[in-house]
Amino acid sequence: MLRLSLITMSNNVPLIVVACGSAAASSHLISEILKEEFKKRKITAQFIEVRVTELPQYTQTKKPALIVVGAGSMPKGGIPPDVPILSGVPLMSGIGAQDFINKVVEIITKRK
Repeated sequence: MLRLSLITMSNNVPLIVVACGSAAASSHLISEILKEEFKKRKITAQFIEVRVTELPQYTQTKKPALIVVGAGSMPKGGIPPDVPILSGVPLMSGIGAQDFINKVVEIITKRK
């Protein structure tokens, strides 16, 4: 089940795919924190929440600027090698959260 945060996907706006085991609690928490940070910094991005198991299939049809994995194991294959993958655990634990947010912002602003 893919849950779209935004209905229209634009080629000019970076896409961040947030994944977890069930595409529910962890991915939603991470997406909401990042959306709020992006809003504060006036950075535009699109977010989608998916299950970790859906990542290989989803990335075959969409080209995300970044994948963030919350709960669940990191994908082992099927993801384009040039797409960065980060663990979202710092946002869920609070330990290293600001460094994580800065890294996400750096990745997204460099890809524009």
